[in-house]
Amino acid sequence: MFYNQNSKHLTNFNLKGNVGGNAGFTVFVPNFYFSSSLNDKLSFGIGINAPFGFQTEYDKNWIGRYYAIKSALKTLNINPSIAYKLTEQLSVGVGVNFGVLYNFSEDTRVGFSYRSKNKTKTAGKGILFRCSYSIENSI
Repeated sequence: MFYNQNSKHLTNFNLKGNVGGNAGFTVFVPNFYFSSSLNDKLSFGIGINAPFGFQTEYDKNWIGRYYAIKSALKTLNINPSIAYKLTEQLSVGVGVNFGVLYNFSEDTRVGFSYRSKNKTKTAGKGILFRCSYSIENSI
């Protein structure tokens, strides 16, 4: 929550408004995973999820309204993959990422994976106000 510490407008007037309330709230975070064996050695899978994001909405008359009232960031991660069982113990998977899985026993598996760089596409709208001013004080 925002706490006003005597904020002043550019013209030196005290800003009026409230602390904005609790701007954060719970939102639905989707995820979907599917895998299917194509034969006894080859499998296909896909994972779709939202690894992170946020959404806030402050009261319209909160004191920080000149910075933001409503903000949102939504992400979508799509990972198709194909896995191949080289031996009864060793499998490899490729797709956007790369992974290796070794089965020591029915109860013990160790895996390693490499996650590739991701490409981010952004879209949206916003208004940015920027003021430049100087105040000279003489002592």
